[in-house]
Amino acid sequence: MITLGFDIGGTKVAYGAVVDGRLIDTTQVPVPTGDYGALIALIAETVRGSGTSVDAVGVGVAAWMSADREVVHRSASLGWDDMPLRADLARAIDLPVTVVNDADAAAWGAHVLRGHPAGTSMTLTLGTDVGGGVIVNGLLITGSHGIAGELGHLIVSTKGRECRCGGTDCLATVASGTALINHVRALAAARPGDFPALLQSTDPSNLGPADVARASEAECAVLLAEAATGIAAASAIVSRVVDHDTLVLAGGVSAIGDPLRQAVLAALQATPRIGNVHPIPEVYLIPANVPVGVLGAADLATRS
Repeated sequence: MITLGFDIGGTKVAYGAVVDGRLIDTTQVPVPTGDYGALIALIAETVRGSGTSVDAVGVGVAAWMSADREVVHRSASLGWDDMPLRADLARAIDLPVTVVNDADAAAWGAHVLRGHPAGTSMTLTLGTDVGGGVIVNGLLITGSHGIAGELGHLIVSTKGRECRCGGTDCLATVASGTALINHVRALAAARPGDFPALLQSTDPSNLGPADVARASEAECAVLLAEAATGIAAASAIVSRVVDHDTLVLAGGVSAIGDPLRQAVLAALQATPRIGNVHPIPEVYLIPANVPVGVLGAADLATRS
């Protein structure tokens, strides 16, 4: 079976073919932000021009959706609301279409990539925003209203930072790529003497997650402390509900690599115990160049 997977983010559309659970290739193009019709046309043209006999299409989209995954209720990053995306795509390409939240697609893609392990996993996609997904014994949990796993909007801070969701102090305000780089730039500009290795590699105004990976061990510890503490706090909240054994980190921030994983592990060790139990999940890092959202969307299309 051949499926095409699409991962629609705030700035790009990644897509690729999946054959029998294996991702063959992927491509990225800019997303036509704010133009719903142009997005439908882009996906339809891509499917028609794929040169393969496609059986189904899976689409992950950065949005809050109806529980039946028929309607995109709100997509702040794409700029449109209450659109019947699945039906419109199915009409445009005349193929079975499955539409899911992009973070759910990434969580499922990570699950597929890891060989469908038993147990319970919590996935965080650390990108422009922070998405999430929870898988319990091989089942992706979406909830009664389609918003289960919105882990990026767990409250983990008390600093009063506004979040794009309309709330304050969400995990996204400390652990998204946007928040992390803003934090790094502010620290590097205010205390340049404390970040010599980082500032030798690039100008502070052009910093990205990959630049943080080139910082010294001591620099990384300072730069990642707030994000890691927020991630550990979110993990502690989720552990009280589903008792996950694995914490998966994906998205652009995972380009930082093992320093990110080590910072999160240290923060997890510092979280309070639940009675005599100290649940520390295994921390699994998905490389930033692995398109788990594409894989997950395509694989879910085979299961609808």
